Formats: sequence, structure tokens, C-alpha cells
Amino acid sequence: MRILLLLLFLTLSALPIGAETGTSTFTGYLVDRDAVQRTSGKINLELTRNAYHRNKAAISRVGFGLLSNGQLYEFDAHGNNLAKLLVTNSHNEQPLMVMIRGSLIDGQIRVEQLSDVSVQQF
Repeated sequence: MRILLLLLFLTLSALPIGAETGTSTFTGYLVDRDAVQRTSGKINLELTRNAYHRNKAAISRVGFGLLSNGQLYEFDAHGNNLAKLLVTNSHNEQPLMVMIRGSLIDGQIRVEQLSDVSVQQF
């Protein structure tokens, strides 16, 4: 039941469209930008998930982004540092579901806070 409520919350709090100023909450998959795969010009979530490797992401020089609603939103330098720490300290081998507090400016998220909200299955 908690998993369903978490998934419902994450779905309802998806990336706000048109948010260009002010602090907002964003949710989606944290991916290193090298892992993003496209099919017919659109981001393919399944191929992206399969291309993601935590060890490669931890040493990513390209940076990170949030994959939400079929869009990739790049992070500012602070967000990239927070993402690298999160990936390095994670044991999850899949892209992490994250919640971000920050601002969307010119298609880039200025990250204030980054939290892992992935559901771990044992």
C-alpha cells in the first residue's frame, strides 16, 4: 500500500510545465547524461535504464539530469555535485527516482536539494 501511495505521489508531483522561476519540486529519474538513449528523436526510458551503470555514472564528466515526462533537464554545477554524491553512495544499480527542490531556468534545474525516493525491493 505504501508503494502505491508513493507512486501516486510521484505521479501527481511530476515536473511542473512552464515553471521558469521560483522554487519548485521536481520528480523523475536521475541519470548521467551519457546514459540517455533516444529512439526516433524521443528519449527511450527503457533503453536509458539499460544503458545506466552506477559505476560509470559515479565518474561521469558530462553531468547529470532529471528524466521526467519524456524530457531531460540538465543540472547546474551544484546539482551535478549533489547527484554524483548520491550515486556514489547508492547501492541501487538502476537510475534513481529522485525528488528535487530547485528552480527551472532556461531548461536547466538549479538544484537546492536532491533526495533519493527510490523504492528498494528486498
